Amino acid sequence: MLDFFITNQLVWFGQSILLGIFLGITYDIFRILRSSIKHNTTIVFIEDMIFFLICSVATFYFMMNVSMGQIRIFILIGELIGAILYKITIGNFITKFIVSVINLIKKTIVCLYKMLIKPIIKLILYILKPIIKFVLKYSKKIICLLKSWLHLMYNLFISSLLRNSTKESKNYECKK
Repeated sequence: MLDFFITNQLVWFGQSILLGIFLGITYDIFRILRSSIKHNTTIVFIEDMIFFLICSVATFYFMMNVSMGQIRIFILIGELIGAILYKITIGNFITKFIVSVINLIKKTIVCLYKMLIKPIIKLILYILKPIIKFVLKYSKKIICLLKSWLHLMYNLFISSLLRNSTKESKNYECKK
């Protein structure tokens, strides 16, 4: 009976080490996000709270399933050992590798933007520049013509409604 109990505790300890490795990987995900995207202190605080919530829920769930909710110090020590083992063995390597891949992707996107999108935008602006100049140069005249046309249409509409009216529509004149 005692051998069975010790064997169970050794299995739980091994499983808690695996849980610690999982929590170390989870923390590295947050580290990768922080190093590839600039964060202010509020966002870092929120990320830390999310990480601690994940850790506490995972630990609670693990202890509920393994030790029927009893807090066993060797489970917490196993999680800590697992996180440290992950960090000192492959954690830093994986984090640096993924961050370098993300930075390479960022540089590729910036390079493609500079090579493809930016010249297209310059071409569109080059084409639109004379049109914009024309519109700005003649905008007052165009507005005056539109006002005159709208005034004329308004008068025609009113005169058609008031058939008994003998008033003639006045031409709208713009100042030059």
